[in-house]
Amino acid sequence: AADASLTLTREALNGLMLRRVTFADAVRSGQIKVAGHAEAVDELFSLFDTFNPNFEIVEPKKPSN
Repeated sequence: AADASLTLTREALNGLMLRRVTFADAVRSGQIKVAGHAEAVDELFSLFDTFNPNFEIVEPKKPSN
């Protein structure tokens, strides 16, 4: 059985993944409903990598010597 289940909108998920809102703040504001252990979800999110959202998708061609 799952440790926790979430109910949220796509907009709330986008806010979480783009780090516009923290999980705790989203739960407090009612954007996310948690059934079960919220700590397990917080632990899961802590495992996600953080990265610069402005990373280069295509690297410029390097000049040949």
